[in-house]
Amino acid sequence: MSERKLTAKYASLEKLEERIKKEGVKPEDHTLYNDLLEWRAIKHELEASGIFKEVLIIGAKIRAIISETLFLEIYYDPTTKSYSYGLVDMTLPYIGDKRIFGWDDYPHEGMKEIKRLKSYPHHFQRREKETYQSI
Repeated sequence: MSERKLTAKYASLEKLEERIKKEGVKPEDHTLYNDLLEWRAIKHELEASGIFKEVLIIGAKIRAIISETLFLEIYYDPTTKSYSYGLVDMTLPYIGDKRIFGWDDYPHEGMKEIKRLKSYPHHFQRREKETYQSI
């Protein structure tokens, strides 16, 4: 089961841990415990990469911290199946979105050129000074 499915099922790792503490694990059904192990394994894989100082699971979002101001953010909404991931630099001087680059499936209705992409609505974006360029 992927991290996004675990999030959709339990909301967060912490909530699953609380549920296990409260309800326990039944001898005939180890689903909760198996899901807990899988979630911890996903977090462990990111931590074991050696790239990140800390890995946080916040609801449907994973934030893998590289430095005090730089992190990878991965988001998935199981309801709409919408996703995005990007490298975020909090030192960028721009108001709002501080992604250096990212990939998502947001349709950006006001951007006609994005609809010409073969992969639309899926697209890569990279920052070029104060704006994003969609590729």
